[in-house]
Amino acid sequence: ADVVVTVTLENDAPVLNFNQQALHYSENDVATQIDGGAFLSDPDGVYEWSGGTLIVQLTGNAEASDEISFGTYGSGYVHLFEGVLYWGATKIGTLSQTSGVVTGGAALEITIAEGTPTTQVQHIIRSILYRTTSEDPGIGDRTVTITATDSSGASVADTRTVKVENINDAPEIANVTNGARNYYEHGSSNQNNDAIAVNNAGATLTDADWTGGSLSFKISDNAENPDQLSLNTTTLGTLHIDGTDLLDGANVIGTVSASGGIVTGDTALTVTLTQAATIQQVQTALRAVQFRST
Repeated sequence: ADVVVTVTLENDAPVLNFNQQALHYSENDVATQIDGGAFLSDPDGVYEWSGGTLIVQLTGNAEASDEISFGTYGSGYVHLFEGVLYWGATKIGTLSQTSGVVTGGAALEITIAEGTPTTQVQHIIRSILYRTTSEDPGIGDRTVTITATDSSGASVADTRTVKVENINDAPEIANVTNGARNYYEHGSSNQNNDAIAVNNAGATLTDADWTGGSLSFKISDNAENPDQLSLNTTTLGTLHIDGTDLLDGANVIGTVSASGGIVTGDTALTVTLTQAATIQQVQTALRAVQFRST
């Protein structure tokens, strides 16, 4: 007797493997491949991707300054033009964002063109990049998830962890004029620089990641014992000095190295700020330094 064997084809899920070691990314690095060695296959054949999709998304600890984007990988055969991916001159996919860039936790979706083989889809995956544009990024580990869905609807997802290193940026002082200031004997206290004068308080202090620190002022040349450096209490505005404490209202935001905030000769006047001090309060203290000779 004849035996009839009925074979039912089932769509097998694709296979996607990422490097399971974390990707290390430092603040101000260029956009970096999430995984230049990612592996993709489909047991049902190399042409199982027509109309399939790749979805790339930050699914853990995303910040508004985080970016997922598309770059050129390897030989450069995969390239982006006006939201369309090409392998050489052949269209292989379409991006949900024409620029190829999404931010925060938004998803970047790539629809695979008809006839695109697995090797080219794998190249697309390897061309996905991460970066942060922040000068003070959070250090929480980012989780990047890529989901690959083939033309029959079977899907697979894998993740890679991105460890973000926050770099301490140096503060910047600007609008401080280097020209000489005239001081007249027996005159009242004068600001030591026009750019931070009471009536022209243009000096600026910026720091993207300020969390406490210090200001130090010193007469570094030709100091004499009668010379004084102090903080102008009028310019301090809501800030005031009580002994060695620098306060804003009732809140201590720092200490000064000398009682009353006055030093003589070549002694440095140092203002040590707490983490509670804002960059605006520190800038106010910067603008308030003054010189006189007794």
